[in-house]
Amino acid sequence: KKPPYYPLDAISLKHLTLGTVFLLAISSARRVFELQALSLNLLVWRPAEVIAHLDPSFLPKVHTQWHCTRPIAFPALAGEEDPELRKLCVRDTLRAYVNPIQPFRQPSQNQLLLCHGKKVRGQPVSKQRISKWLQEVINDSYVLKDLPPPLRVKGHDVRKQSTSWAELAGVDPEKNL
Repeated sequence: KKPPYYPLDAISLKHLTLGTVFLLAISSARRVFELQALSLNLLVWRPAEVIAHLDPSFLPKVHTQWHCTRPIAFPALAGEEDPELRKLCVRDTLRAYVNPIQPFRQPSQNQLLLCHGKKVRGQPVSKQRISKWLQEVINDSYVLKDLPPPLRVKGHDVRKQSTSWAELAGVDPEKNL
């Protein structure tokens, strides 16, 4: 919620990309390769949420109808009273991300998340790179709080943490993931 990840209209494409990936991961509890399979063309923008879909050709680790076709809803936090919580709005962050990456996107490119580096900007991102981005955000978070980062952080730690928080909050995974 602070620089270099906020405010959205004044940060680098790198930090906008990393922040977007982190919010997608922490709020969806999806695997890295599912984040990689999110399709820009299948985003449905609504006033109160954005609905994301995986590329139809994607084969998930658990190959069931639910895992293949279940949309991921990200509610808008614009109506939240807490201005700090509004900074974590996935819908607003996604909207901020899609616009600056668009000029680098190939016409046939449907993958939502793309590389941000100067030499590879606009190229499809690998699941290993997404995992590295999540590690970077976690490490940055510790450094921004003047705390030593964990020794062996992994991108999968975000998924584990998000599901633990969801369980503590009593979230029904059948309705919200």
